[in-house]
Amino acid sequence: MLQLNCRKCKELPITFSRSRNLPSPVNVEGSTIIPVSKVKLLGVTINSTLTWNDHIEEIVKKASRKQYFLVQLKKAKVPAREIVAYYCACIRSAIDYACPKFHYSLPKYLQEDLERIQKRALACIYPGRRYEDALSLAGLAMASIYT
Repeated sequence: MLQLNCRKCKELPITFSRSRNLPSPVNVEGSTIIPVSKVKLLGVTINSTLTWNDHIEEIVKKASRKQYFLVQLKKAKVPAREIVAYYCACIRSAIDYACPKFHYSLPKYLQEDLERIQKRALACIYPGRRYEDALSLAGLAMASIYT
């Protein structure tokens, strides 16, 4: 029989109600399961209202931290093709992770947040170029292609 470790279990009450009336806590063998407002499963953040705001916020933070290295690579005069390879491996992969699950349902402002990451990266790699030209030079598609 499967034993439940109550210290590792969390309850994610899903509600679309504006009131914060949470149901009574779940008890398993005398231990209370802690209710949380969001949970990360396999790298995807799910919140209690089933919106993607928390997940996109985490992606933007993660990508912004990694974009610092783009600047460092550019300062070190690394060829643009290699910087694009770094971008694809470390930043774009974070943007694209699990996107078939959520991208179709993203509101426009969240799609723009993801696109803004790529615009900043390409502006660093190809300074002075239009975004569309930089996309072509890098051989990339728009980040919002999945919508």
